[in-house]
Amino acid sequence: MVADDVDLNRDLVTAVLTPLGHRVDEAADGAEAIEAVKAANYDLVLMDIQMPGMDGLAARRAIRAMTGLSDLPIVAMTAQALQSQWEACREAGMNDYLAKPITPTALIAMLNKWTGGSHQTKDHGQAEVPAELRDEFLARCARDLRRVKELLASRSPDALEELSMVVHNIAETGTVAGRPDLSASAEELKEILLDMGSPDGSAYAEALDKLERAVKAA
Repeated sequence: MVADDVDLNRDLVTAVLTPLGHRVDEAADGAEAIEAVKAANYDLVLMDIQMPGMDGLAARRAIRAMTGLSDLPIVAMTAQALQSQWEACREAGMNDYLAKPITPTALIAMLNKWTGGSHQTKDHGQAEVPAELRDEFLARCARDLRRVKELLASRSPDALEELSMVVHNIAETGTVAGRPDLSASAEELKEILLDMGSPDGSAYAEALDKLERAVKAA
């Protein structure tokens, strides 16, 4: 089971593991993850740390307290690849750590480690995102870019939170789809918006143009 509020990451896990014969259930937050483990027996749970509502650490503590689930392997997923972050995960009872953005190679290796599997990755260990899924991700980037431009055009201070989320999604999509240039452009725009504290103004214009060129090139 994979618990993550970003559907991109859930889609990737499902797309990589389903062809290997695994059933993948999905949850969009910690509360859904708890209900899922109550209803089914899982070999492994992939748990995002930062989720709205109940986060991954709180969900992990709740699951660990349930009867019969003390030995269920739960792997933390987070983009904050810091030793302090891993210490917090371990203290919360996480069994392991999977850094974001998730790659098929790392995902399969983690599956093998905790389920005793022996799935091989392609091209001497470098598994790639399936072409159809990569195309879907890039199409989503184009849709997200249109939404970014709409929110910027609104010049509403209330749009900043959604803006940050959408731009973050583009960054993750670019990395997973093998376009680090796209990801870097999105991160640059995100940092500018966070520094501004508002979508009002023109400081972001150059970064937005750079991101648009990266999306078109992809």
